[in-house]
Amino acid sequence: MPAVRRMVISEAMNPLFLAEAHFVVAAESTSGSVLGAGQLRPVGRGAHELASLVVRADSRRLGIGGAIVESILEARPPGEPVFLLTMGGERFYERFGFESAAADEVPPTMRAELAAGNVLGRFLGGEV
Repeated sequence: MPAVRRMVISEAMNPLFLAEAHFVVAAESTSGSVLGAGQLRPVGRGAHELASLVVRADSRRLGIGGAIVESILEARPPGEPVFLLTMGGERFYERFGFESAAADEVPPTMRAELAAGNVLGRFLGGEV
């Protein structure tokens, strides 16, 4: 899990709530080196967040991210919704059936995280 945490931090992603039990990890078959990872994080009321999706820079555009998303979505409990917060790449997620949602359709936990991220982003000179 330390390799995944380093990858998440190197991409300026939220390193909080990384739970090994929720992750799907893609690794090289010979060396075991982590190529990418993502998690299905419970956010309450039977909902989940597709979170922390990251692929090593030299392994992008090889289908690894898509394979991770597919694996995560296949593993989710049937009928339970999956949300995600993204700062880009909407077209990538659309092919898996994701679509934009109004703020009041998103689990309260995720709304709170988005609000906190926006405050922090403004403080640091950007916006989430």
